[in-house]
Amino acid sequence: FYATYNNSYNKKCCCTLYMTQATPAHTIVLQIKKLIETFIKKQETINLVVVPANVDIATTDALKMAKTVDPDGQRTLGNVVINIF
Repeated sequence: FYATYNNSYNKKCCCTLYMTQATPAHTIVLQIKKLIETFIKKQETINLVVVPANVDIATTDALKMAKTVDPDGQRTLGNVVINIF
């Protein structure tokens, strides 16, 4: 996985996630969390937390990660999704 984006300061940033078929699942989860944290900790980032309505919002990893980098909620938007199908 390789992601590239341009931030508001015109600096190109990228992250690389290395996975093979032999990579343990817990290692993949940790790599993905680290990748997400590199983006959401930046002050110019607005964090969108999307949570399904059928789960406990307080226990979701996405909201916990957003609270660690934005404890006051100044850069975080929440969206509760209801599946009607």
